[in-house]
Amino acid sequence: GDHRLWSYSAWSFRRSLHPRFFDNIDAVHVVHPSWTVRIYELALWGWVRLDFWERFFTHERLEFLDRHLDMEKLGLPDDVVEYDAFLDDTGNFMTEQAAMFAGGSFPAEGAEVAAGGPSM
Repeated sequence: GDHRLWSYSAWSFRRSLHPRFFDNIDAVHVVHPSWTVRIYELALWGWVRLDFWERFFTHERLEFLDRHLDMEKLGLPDDVVEYDAFLDDTGNFMTEQAAMFAGGSFPAEGAEVAAGGPSM
């Protein structure tokens, strides 16, 4: 099915929830945000109250989510974890291709890699 969340569908979903539901929400985390989510985030930055942004997080990959949540307790389906690994592999491949196209290597020969960064 369609997994995208458009303006009307988000508003409609929000209206369908009981008001007490929001009393129990600690934070909203979006992993692998779409361009639509990113654009909304930028467009609404100055308009939405600060306490919303203190509870709304976007994460590029699952590994950044583990700073906020216990991943074992979360119990994500295997296909979500596999998709994250697929995106990592695709990103690595694209980086290597870009380096070959530019006539260099990544990271540059002799450059030191920051702690926790990629190592090749």
